[in-house]
Amino acid sequence: MKAAVIGGAGYAGGELLRLLLSHPQVEVTQVTSERLGGKFVHTVHPHLRRRTELKFQSRASLQPVDVLFIALPHGETSKEIDQLQTLAPTIIDLSADFRLRDRAGYPTWYGWEHPKPDLLQDFVYALPELHREEIQNANRLATGGCLATAAILGLYPLTRAGVIDHSMPIVIEGKTGSSAGGAEAGPESKKKHASAAMVAAQRLHGRVVDYSHRFAERRGKIEAGPAFAQMLWFFCDLPLPHTCGEAN
Repeated sequence: MKAAVIGGAGYAGGELLRLLLSHPQVEVTQVTSERLGGKFVHTVHPHLRRRTELKFQSRASLQPVDVLFIALPHGETSKEIDQLQTLAPTIIDLSADFRLRDRAGYPTWYGWEHPKPDLLQDFVYALPELHREEIQNANRLATGGCLATAAILGLYPLTRAGVIDHSMPIVIEGKTGSSAGGAEAGPESKKKHASAAMVAAQRLHGRVVDYSHRFAERRGKIEAGPAFAQMLWFFCDLPLPHTCGEAN
């Protein structure tokens, strides 16, 4: 299976490449970066040295493949989805652009209107623990975010087992490193803000709550306290539910 990765210079793109290059049934043939065109992929991702000799290229030069992985910043995939869909029969998007079914959630949780709301129903939220059969038959997949995925996987078995007291709030305490903010420089990545500190990730709060309600089958109140920790690669997400009956 021939695969291409769009946005391969970022943290998500680099980790995706590491996994794909180890897959016996996948051949990565193209990797894009608009600012690093012509440079070897391993100059940005040293851990891929001697594993690939691919060079970054522009999106405009992409050739058709069997599966297209998209690792662009939130809000970019949906702007180019019409053209991108012509490159592969299967699309797997790592951004948030097609995670929600309701277009109204995008200005609320991400701050922008969705340019292609008619396509939202075409994408499956790609959590195999919840949607394995749907994923097997889908050709449009949207992967979950780190904090939301951890919260959903922590809560879902408890809600399904009926051991959560829905009259009490659930608190999701999440900590993530600066890698969650992406490779591009931003307020969370500046040392004067990050050094020896936990910085509240307010922009992630609503997203975690929304996804947890929808996919963890939670009926009551959820509170989330995501924060950036003084680390690059770090992640911890701890749902704290009130249980009922014998589960106490």
